[in-house]
Amino acid sequence: MDMTRFKDNYFIEESDSNKVYLNIKNTNYFRNNEFFNDLDEGFTTFASLINATVKYYPSSRSKLETGIHLVNYYGRDKFDKVRPIIRFQYRLTKNLNFVIGSLYGTVNHDFIEPVFRQERYIDNNIESGVQMLYDSKYIHSDLYLNWEKYIFRTSLKDKEVFTVGWTNEFRLFKKERRLKVNIPVQFLTAHIGGQVDTLSQPLESLTNFVLGAHVGYKFDGLVNEIGAKIYAVHYKDISDIPKRKFRKGNAFYPIIYGKSKYLNVYAGYWNANSFIVPRGEPIFGSASVIKNISLPNRELFIFKAELFYEFSKGANIGARYETYYNLHGGKYDMSYGCYINLNRDFFLKTVKIFK
Repeated sequence: MDMTRFKDNYFIEESDSNKVYLNIKNTNYFRNNEFFNDLDEGFTTFASLINATVKYYPSSRSKLETGIHLVNYYGRDKFDKVRPIIRFQYRLTKNLNFVIGSLYGTVNHDFIEPVFRQERYIDNNIESGVQMLYDSKYIHSDLYLNWEKYIFRTSLKDKEVFTVGWTNEFRLFKKERRLKVNIPVQFLTAHIGGQVDTLSQPLESLTNFVLGAHVGYKFDGLVNEIGAKIYAVHYKDISDIPKRKFRKGNAFYPIIYGKSKYLNVYAGYWNANSFIVPRGEPIFGSASVIKNISLPNRELFIFKAELFYEFSKGANIGARYETYYNLHGGKYDMSYGCYINLNRDFFLKTVKIFK
């Protein structure tokens, strides 16, 4: 689905130099997965997320942001996730930004769903590490390292976990043009292991690579855009001592879509062979996360619809329905839900520290 309404604006405006803002990001989220396959069990996510940060722009090219990330799953009397947010961003050039600390993560990376599970927006919202963001008329690029688990020298029975990702969109025409012809290229490596631990277990590194084509056309009126996307997706286990049943695999993923002011619809077909999804939606993979089984060949027909409405600046409400039809066995899996988002900056004051 289109996750634009969940994304963050990372651009630094020169006019914000020396200004202090309070940012409130809140998502109230419900999703019920009615799954009947052998790969992933059905579950319900019912939660509220809030990120509250103070942003300070020391200069026209830099930003320091700090605050707190909270998640509460409904029915529990506590915050289930409490994490600090600490981010420093520097605009190296007009188009290139460097970020260290809390990243512009999850849905901001723009991975396709089989490679990156959208549910991570709630469950793993805070990513920490380093990031390079490049955006121009013809290219958008996001290269990052998300250090998911840090281990100390005394943490001998833990494994370090990190993800390296690189998403790119090459545009043949400027973003303002009605005709859209883009070439997406995506790469993700999930790594588990380290030199410090004493577990005597092999390291594991799993990769997904995506090469695609996207053609769309924008309209004025009831329909805003129609288009098609097609992706070739590759998986490979690059561990020194592979322990997965599948060493490599491939998938083919075409999509057609239509967008309007209040409604988006998508239809897609997923055909995969021996495909592993280390950070993606398990329903697209060939290895079960709930049973000790594998399904080498996966064929799914996918349909998704989303209603949404922006009722105020930075605030929107929406509802979704998704269905996955398994062509091997004829079973339907479906998902439905709703959300309310708020992401707003509130000006506090001007503070000039550096002259």
